[in-house]
Amino acid sequence: LVNEQDEEGKTLLYWATRNGHIYCVLHLILLGSNVNHKIKVHSTPLHAASYYDHGAVVKLLLEYGADPSLKNMYDFTAEDEASLSEIVEHFKSVKPITWTRLEEPPFEPKPFPVDRVHKIISVNPSGKRYRVVCISDTHMAHDKIPIPPGDILLHAGDFCKEGTDTEIRDFNRFLGKLPHAFKIVISGNHERYFDKLPNDNKVTNIRSLLSNCIYLQDSAVVINNLKIWGSPWTHTTNGGAFQHALDSKEMISRWEQIPLGVNILVTHTPPFSILDKAMQPKKQNRLFDNTKNDIFFTRPFI
Repeated sequence: LVNEQDEEGKTLLYWATRNGHIYCVLHLILLGSNVNHKIKVHSTPLHAASYYDHGAVVKLLLEYGADPSLKNMYDFTAEDEASLSEIVEHFKSVKPITWTRLEEPPFEPKPFPVDRVHKIISVNPSGKRYRVVCISDTHMAHDKIPIPPGDILLHAGDFCKEGTDTEIRDFNRFLGKLPHAFKIVISGNHERYFDKLPNDNKVTNIRSLLSNCIYLQDSAVVINNLKIWGSPWTHTTNGGAFQHALDSKEMISRWEQIPLGVNILVTHTPPFSILDKAMQPKKQNRLFDNTKNDIFFTRPFI
């Protein structure tokens, strides 16, 4: 489907690049769309992004292996189509991502730790298929967002805006109104109120505030043998909650806790190469770097 063509030979990726929909572009690439596919006039997605002045899309395509030397029927390369100097600069400076396939994981993932399982739930375990709904970074706009129906709701953190106890209680009330059988929540850097709680029994106190969900913090819930692990940590950027320096021993130790056998991994940090770049160059770059914190080896489904 991702490489199907219309009558002009244009694929979904071509249309997404032409219109500058960068998240759609990334998603289609990760699904296997051909970044160098030529339409009937021999233009590629890179030609389209360059011609329509979508600099960020040009950069993304180049990083994912788009060939800048390909020419269309008018004998133009994608760089020839560029009218903005910043896009021309991308053709000179951006290199394809080098993917490193490690033979062995950089650390030894631990077997699934029974002592870190917060809850085990067994209901109708005869091969039931679950609809999983994933949301994140709602920042107190949860009442304004239509939440799709499903069996399992995952919230990957930053449900607060200012991080107050009032916001937390409001979010908990919201969770109580949702029909999903299982509501699983982790914290994000905006849940600053939790940082004020004493370290002794901190997670227990958080769970008392978020009584309408299953709260995970470096721990798991098992639902009919479906193993879900939650981890709230991000690297230090703005003095928020649940943060460590990116390459610190503390941060690496958090990722090392993620065990083998996880089916769904819920983090507030994006995985390596998937929406893991910030728009502000001086802030975060790539997280879960596969040379240091390789979550790839745990092979979660989601």
